[in-house]
Amino acid sequence: MRTTTQGLVLAFLGAVLVRLSWEGAYLHFVTGWMRWPLLVTGVVLVLLAVRPIVGGGEREEHPVPAATWLLLLPALVVFLVSPQPLGAYLAERRADEAPPAAPVASFAPLPDAPGAVPLEVEELLWRALDENATLAGRSVEVEGFVSHGEDGRWFATRMVIGCCAADAAVVRVRVEGADRPARNSWVAVTGTWRDGTGAEPGSEAILDAESVRPIPTPADTYG
Repeated sequence: MRTTTQGLVLAFLGAVLVRLSWEGAYLHFVTGWMRWPLLVTGVVLVLLAVRPIVGGGEREEHPVPAATWLLLLPALVVFLVSPQPLGAYLAERRADEAPPAAPVASFAPLPDAPGAVPLEVEELLWRALDENATLAGRSVEVEGFVSHGEDGRWFATRMVIGCCAADAAVVRVRVEGADRPARNSWVAVTGTWRDGTGAEPGSEAILDAESVRPIPTPADTYG
């Protein structure tokens, strides 16, 4: 592999990282705090590529196996075709996995405010397990994409990640009392937690819907 070619490969990989971090597509793969490290890494790779490209000449380097070029395929795919974030297909196949553990042993009461209290799906599941029953009788609103289950059931679903999409976990709440929307469509569901549901690990929390409205897909679909 010639020095100039090595520089071009570095420049290409750097350009992929810069594009992903600048346009926000990196959120399909990793958590939000990684934007700036990815952007800086991409810029550094591009800068490192300048010298080999400009001054590399035609000097031959040690032979590199042809299979090495296959390492560029993932970057090429990401650069040309922006992959979609994880959605209903994976969620429906990993629904039996346990959601992440709650960060605290018990939760404070929900804010005493008029109207529905916005909650993340993950927090709703944690509160359903809380013996203090902080959800009882309260109207809440959760946002998520629609995944389907058996017998016409459907769920407001989110994928939560620790660092990247590879460790994604499914969190979902079953919605009752409303027509089932299309898979992977994003909705905001306002409703009331059905007392006792989801109070045991592995059981389904149920939200009796008051309203369901479509919403745009958020920039960060994990959370």
